[in-house]
Amino acid sequence: MSANKRMPNKIRVDTEDLQSVRVGTYVGEDMNYQGKPFTGFEIYGYHENGEIAGEFEYVDGERMGWDIQYYDNGFVERESLDYGATTVYFNKFDRDGNKILGGFVADKELLYKVCAITGEDPNNVKE
Repeated sequence: MSANKRMPNKIRVDTEDLQSVRVGTYVGEDMNYQGKPFTGFEIYGYHENGEIAGEFEYVDGERMGWDIQYYDNGFVERESLDYGATTVYFNKFDRDGNKILGGFVADKELLYKVCAITGEDPNNVKE
């Protein structure tokens, strides 16, 4: 696993280890892990070399926070910070980790809301 993951202190589990419990309030399904609402990252795929292909963040069982796709070299390809179904911030990168495009696409007020929910430091989210 690459060392350049967002919020590396949060647990990461494979999709198969999560249990769908109901339709989510914000987006998708609510998920449990080991019988409790899941907080962490769901890994939804791997590249052939074992690097993570993509992950979604959950808080208290609901999808909220980062949605990240990775290149097979471990660098981020695309990332978005989502408040429910609303994208607050996104970036796209080349295979070497250079930002191609991105920035805020919603009111920055939502940045503070999603960061308060997920525990992300708003200073880690920059234009």
